Amino acid sequence: MKKIIFSLILLVSIDSPGDEIHLSNGKSIDAANIQILPETIVYKQKNSDIAYEVSREIVSYISFADGTVHSIDKQPDGLLFPFPLALNYTRSSGITDVAIYGKNNRKVAEGSAVIKQNKFSFSSEQIGTRFFITPETGYFYRTVAIKDFSKKVDEKNNSIISGLITDPLSGEVISNENVYSLKYNASFYSFFLDLKAGYQYATKGESVIFIINPYISGNALEYRKAIFSFKTSGRTEKFSDPYGFSYISSYGYGLSIGVYFPKSRLGVNINYDKRYFTKFDLPAEIKFKESYYDNAFQTTRAREVSVKYSTIEAHILNVIIYFIL
Repeated sequence: MKKIIFSLILLVSIDSPGDEIHLSNGKSIDAANIQILPETIVYKQKNSDIAYEVSREIVSYISFADGTVHSIDKQPDGLLFPFPLALNYTRSSGITDVAIYGKNNRKVAEGSAVIKQNKFSFSSEQIGTRFFITPETGYFYRTVAIKDFSKKVDEKNNSIISGLITDPLSGEVISNENVYSLKYNASFYSFFLDLKAGYQYATKGESVIFIINPYISGNALEYRKAIFSFKTSGRTEKFSDPYGFSYISSYGYGLSIGVYFPKSRLGVNINYDKRYFTKFDLPAEIKFKESYYDNAFQTTRAREVSVKYSTIEAHILNVIIYFIL
């Protein structure tokens, strides 16, 4: 009878789950009091007070007695820094909706634009499945080409209506020319600090890792210079806005997919970014041509109106190439 009871106890002790460290060679270690450190994993063997340690590089994952599993993210050898710092190059292109505001913060027109950007930056880029908050800092050159506007704003309801000119007395349409005309190019040279947060899913692999992550992001700080190029009286003129600080100038969200090659420490991401640019001032030298009906002479005339600032809502496609230093 005692022999049977002892056998049952032995069987239970063998089958009962416990904390285990699983190595890349397929073996496992029964462990307790596991501490996961940046380079090593410290543990005690069961029923022992002696501490041992094992390199993170030879550990695949850790399974705990409660059923949870902790994967060990590997960082490649030869890193220049004690943390995964990535050097990034980003090429961006997209289309935008532009709103123009005049005096008294009144929206005077809406139109479209093309946006292009080249960006060089540094960011923290840890490869693995995880939630993340990542700072990014660097320099970018951005161009925004504003096309002609052909829409008018209903001042009473602040809504967009067709750009038609009517007789204010009879209401009869007397012209279907553009009510507003504005065209300029803007170039931005900026040193920046961004913050990005989201969830990253990464497959496991030694030669290639596939990555997908949804994210939200925002610009915290810019030190930028702007150059506006526009036409007035048939001549092309330029206005330069000197370097100055700008805070929280844009925010948005997006989805990124990509591949990472651990041996070469090289990765490529493609992402779609929906971005909102908060208002930026326009130089007073940019004049807005406005058509109106002159009752005294019963004819359509044009006059210049100063613009004040603009806001932009953009749909941007980014191609990002990065290398973990």
